[in-house]
Amino acid sequence: LFSFTFSTVLRFCRWRPRVLQYGKTLSRRKKFSLVSAASIILILLSPNLLTKKLTEKIEKTEKTEKTNEKVVETELDRSLICPIVKPAHVLPELSTIVEVSPPVSEFLAGPVINSHPHGYVHNHERICEERQARLLFVVPSAPDNFQRRKGMRNSLVMKYVKNDSNSAVLLFFLGLPRFVGRKTVEIQSKINAEQEKYNDIVQLNFTDVYATTVVKMVSILKWESTFCYNADYVIRIDDDIEVNVSDAVAVVFRTGDYYHNFLLGTVNTGWAPIRAKESKYYVSELEYPPLTYPPFALGGLQAYPLQTARLLFEASLRLKTVWLEDVYITALCASKVNATLLADPDFKFVHEATP
Repeated sequence: LFSFTFSTVLRFCRWRPRVLQYGKTLSRRKKFSLVSAASIILILLSPNLLTKKLTEKIEKTEKTEKTNEKVVETELDRSLICPIVKPAHVLPELSTIVEVSPPVSEFLAGPVINSHPHGYVHNHERICEERQARLLFVVPSAPDNFQRRKGMRNSLVMKYVKNDSNSAVLLFFLGLPRFVGRKTVEIQSKINAEQEKYNDIVQLNFTDVYATTVVKMVSILKWESTFCYNADYVIRIDDDIEVNVSDAVAVVFRTGDYYHNFLLGTVNTGWAPIRAKESKYYVSELEYPPLTYPPFALGGLQAYPLQTARLLFEASLRLKTVWLEDVYITALCASKVNATLLADPDFKFVHEATP
């Protein structure tokens, strides 16, 4: 207040040289009295001035800090935190990948209602081709999960991948860190350095928060269908689980002997949507009206053929989104393309103990 008032007095004095000259002859005590009196006069004459400025500042701060967890995307200036984004690629013609039944063909002839245009900050377009991959491990990971990715690189899964005879590739998939200023720049810089060191990160240009997990998973399906469609199978592993990789791989190939369009995982049935708004898993009746979910596979560990990946992605383009990705992809999308949902006692996982 004192600073604001004093600056006002000085502006007043600059326009009135005589007053300014007179002010120079005053003692320090009289100058302070003059400024104090001016402060009181300004407050009496303009009682709403400071309130208006404070209100505007608070509103601006609240607008900046407010976060809506259900918003699919958070807009920000990408150039502030990451390199130039490479555009998304065109997928191979569907008919060259898989033959579909008439009902599925009719569904896929429907209009696209969800576009997935996200380009790539970091990408590995030719990795499956160069390594002649038969098996692709995809690991969804949050941008700042550096320790979890480090743990996965030191796991038995990575040991399996590094064995050339297994013809396998492992990639981490992540979006952009949430925009929180300097911390965001630091996280992205660490991701850039991590990618340069390990060469195993695919990063897409959407804001990576819990509510956009479905965007990440659909983007993974798109990447698989675009850049790794000649592989046989995909195994999706969360970055915080432990799995017997030999058993899991054996189950996938064994299942593939009997099914060509399937989705393998830990299957849950009879689950009901949570309607309590304070819950992390809240789903409104508007988003999903039925009282129960169809059978779906938990996201921790899943497997499917590449042709199923393409069909699931095509279904996601045409089916209303539910933000819970395991329900949306393994139940709703899978049913539209006749993907068989399967479970096997040897295809299982446990979450790593939290330190």
